[in-house]
Amino acid sequence: MTWEVYGASVDLESLGTAIQAHLESKIREQQKHISSLRKSICSDKIEALSWKL
Repeated sequence: MTWEVYGASVDLESLGTAIQAHLESKIREQQKHISSLRKSICSDKIEALSWKL
């Protein structure tokens, strides 16, 4: 059985693999973004503490 995806026939296994790879890529992007935000928050806290001293 095939599905029509943007005009191309793709078997279900290939489609599933492509979706999984895409989602894993999005998860990695989000993890990098979260890590960056955490580092930013941490450095902001350190800077705020240094002003108090």
